[in-house]
Amino acid sequence: MADLPFSVLPYDHFVRNVLGTLESFAGEPDAAFTLLLGSGFSYPLIPTASQMVLRDIPWWLFRRRSKELREKPFADAPSREPDLDEFAKRLWADVHRDASDRFELDEQGLPTPNGDNISHAYKAVMSGQSSRGLHTPALQRAYLRDACKRVGKRINMAHLYLASILSAQDRSDDRAAFCRTIFTTNFDPLLQRALQSVGQLYFMTDRPEKGIEPPDDQSDTAVHLIYTHGSIHRYFLANTPDDLDNLSHQNSAQLTQYFQRHGVIVMGYGGWPDTTMKALRNCDKFGNNLYWCDRKSPRAAAEGGLLHDVVDLLGQDRDNRYYVQLPESGADGAMLGLHNAMGLGVVPPMIHQPLDAVLSELRSMDLSGTRVEPPKPEGCSTRESTGLAESSPQEILDRTITRVEALRDQWTITSPSDSSDKKSLLAKVAQLENEAALAYYAGDLEKCIDLLSQLVEHPEASAEQRAKALSNRGVAKSKSVDTAGEIADYDRVLEMPDAPTEQRADALFNRGVAKGESGDTAGALADYDRVLEMPDVSVEHQAKALFNRGATKGKSGDTASALADYERVLVMPDAPAEQRAWALINRGAVKRKSGDTASALADYDRVLEMPDAPAEQQAQALVNRGFAKDESGDTAGALADYDRVLEMPDAPAEPRAAALVNRGNAKGKSGDTAGALADYDRVLEMPDAPAEPRAAALVCRGNAKGKSGDTAGEITDYSSVLEMPDAPTGYKANVYFNLGCALARSGNTAEAVAHLERWRGEAESPTRAKLDDDADFDPIREAPEFVAFREGLPG
Repeated sequence: MADLPFSVLPYDHFVRNVLGTLESFAGEPDAAFTLLLGSGFSYPLIPTASQMVLRDIPWWLFRRRSKELREKPFADAPSREPDLDEFAKRLWADVHRDASDRFELDEQGLPTPNGDNISHAYKAVMSGQSSRGLHTPALQRAYLRDACKRVGKRINMAHLYLASILSAQDRSDDRAAFCRTIFTTNFDPLLQRALQSVGQLYFMTDRPEKGIEPPDDQSDTAVHLIYTHGSIHRYFLANTPDDLDNLSHQNSAQLTQYFQRHGVIVMGYGGWPDTTMKALRNCDKFGNNLYWCDRKSPRAAAEGGLLHDVVDLLGQDRDNRYYVQLPESGADGAMLGLHNAMGLGVVPPMIHQPLDAVLSELRSMDLSGTRVEPPKPEGCSTRESTGLAESSPQEILDRTITRVEALRDQWTITSPSDSSDKKSLLAKVAQLENEAALAYYAGDLEKCIDLLSQLVEHPEASAEQRAKALSNRGVAKSKSVDTAGEIADYDRVLEMPDAPTEQRADALFNRGVAKGESGDTAGALADYDRVLEMPDVSVEHQAKALFNRGATKGKSGDTASALADYERVLVMPDAPAEQRAWALINRGAVKRKSGDTASALADYDRVLEMPDAPAEQQAQALVNRGFAKDESGDTAGALADYDRVLEMPDAPAEPRAAALVNRGNAKGKSGDTAGALADYDRVLEMPDAPAEPRAAALVCRGNAKGKSGDTAGEITDYSSVLEMPDAPTGYKANVYFNLGCALARSGNTAEAVAHLERWRGEAESPTRAKLDDDADFDPIREAPEFVAFREGLPG
């Protein structure tokens, strides 16, 4: 991504860098990193600045005038109201008219949703220039406090996982402390609640108007929370340009030296002109790099998704400052990834072992040295003590600890024979279900299968739990490529006389997938038929069975029946959006293959017009539509569709990689070899690109290098495909041919002949006929007909 104005680091590389830094600085008194958190870190519980501008502030101002709101304020999230749209237009028209810091309005009369424009609109609505906005400090406080009240006592995933990381950071001698000082532009108390939930000590600086002292975290194990704009606990909340500018002049100098000594991880923060942004811009270097994390793709971030000042900041030193694209789930997924990579698991200990946390807190208390004398009513004779009146607070605490220890021991029963108590046995069932899911998440399939086996044989497991455990064990065995064992588990579910309908449908569905993958097409179709014949099966199961049956029929050449099954999904009134979207995508692919490009494009258009189509299906529809356009000669339209996929912040890895391969092929055909090579390079730089598009990128890059005269590079890329343990068989078969031709051109006749003979010896490839006429093998990723994933774990 050398064409971008800043350096990009994939998320998994960022995680490895963080762990490497912590290990390199083990034993150092200073924490390795400091965090700078913005509104995106509190999403979705607290609206982001963009959501506040476009929806939340107009809704709040509109609703606060109603009697209903005064009696029951903010019980619901922002919703559509009859006159709300008109109110929002009037609000923004007035704020726009009076604003000194100009911003743009779109055709709906709302601020245009890009980084700089949202920043200007937010500051304008928070200023005192317009009487229609939050034009007084009292209104600003009321709005922000009510936004926090709506959350109640909830905390989101990002804060909980960060708190868990912080609470564990001083228990390792092999790593430096991760972070002891956190700067936030948020006003909410979510991080405070999260730290309290894990028993982590913290202190706060939340009166920035009084000054921020240079942080010092070298010896204190408490976490320091610095609210750079103030907090809802205080009277002063900085929102207006004047407030932010005054705080910036007052406090930024104290923070620059601190930032320069540390690694700085920015997450959920927009980079508006304020104290922290000014301090960052004054830094020459960052001790352990600057990582600016955001959900946007690097391309979208560079082309308007980030503020200009942020792009400029990142571009000043490409070896010390990096843009990191977060997982689809944003800060939540980022913190989960860090938590897991640090060996803390996929859930914090307080989730799966809460009694250990309770015991730890109880054992930390010292109530010794004091006894409480009971009252002595007048006129009562003195009796001999039975011990009850002599209990001290410490003795009561000790007995409570004993009780909790007993509960903890019951929580972690190791076998059904440990207790005959039915509650204990039921607790063991819940424990096995949790631990099996955790083992699956951790990739320990052997442990997962063993735990599910215990659950299957447990005397207190219900029929539903046993059936679900068998189906899940089958799914785990599929990951271990034990097809026979997988099918046997589904058979056992279907033999159970008391298995619930849902589990029977799952078993038939999964068995159909397994049979289809093993080449038993007739068996797969029979299982999908049985699902559709079940009288009480859910609509979702029906839609999935129809979809899989259509895909299976299509692969076997029965195009008419495949189209009929997809059509049945599309006419189901309550079929899930995901299945309707996939049915359209598959139907479009079948139509395109039969030569009906216009109908295929119409099906892809329908997916993109669906308001409830998930991001994955939208991305795949764009990939397929781009391919169909390119095939029909509309190269510009194809490139535009591939660009749209790459601009989607939530497009999964597979369609993004496919779009890059396809875009590279389209550029190559139009003579843009450099652009094609850059796209193939981007696929190979993706840490999460699946095997097939990676193999395709290598093959296509090899082709492009060969055409430009770089035979050595061509040979290297083809050889890399053959070294991939997970490259699809069809790709390897064709690569033998391409590699043989390249070796022949380089003069290595003996190896060329050997590879061509290996190609002839491979099973027939779907593109074999093409290769007889043309040595160039350009795999283009369409991903139309396929069989859906199995149902089951984790769960």
